[in-house]
Amino acid sequence: MTLTVKLGSMSQTVEVNGPKQYDLNLGRKGFYDVTFETDGDVYLDNIHVYNFVQDGQLYDVDGNALSCLGAMRSLNASMN
Repeated sequence: MTLTVKLGSMSQTVEVNGPKQYDLNLGRKGFYDVTFETDGDVYLDNIHVYNFVQDGQLYDVDGNALSCLGAMRSLNASMN
């Protein structure tokens, strides 16, 4: 099954094969009209639209720990 996301004048299509998280980057223009089109039944949940994402190296888009998380936890622990 395919899912096409259109944001303004830009679009991206992904192949949907079961439960999964997709990260689509459609640029910074045309954030006025959002449409979702599929060629079958698709359940969409937790849709987030950002115009800026700060990479802090704490967690990735799937919630997995990244390289700076240990140092941040040590810093927070030292402030108690």
